[in-house]
Amino acid sequence: MSHERMPLGQSTSYTDQYDPQLLFPLSRAETRAGLGLNNGWPWFGGDVWQAYELS
Repeated sequence: MSHERMPLGQSTSYTDQYDPQLLFPLSRAETRAGLGLNNGWPWFGGDVWQAYELS
């Protein structure tokens, strides 16, 4: 789907059920290449999860 036809930033009506027609792909390869991220990420990270609500 071309960027002009994407619903991002446009008015839309909400549905009350799942609609796969609302999903669309976003190609990230071109932007990543422009940023020089062809050989992996220059950062790393992780998540720390706590289970306080289970105690």
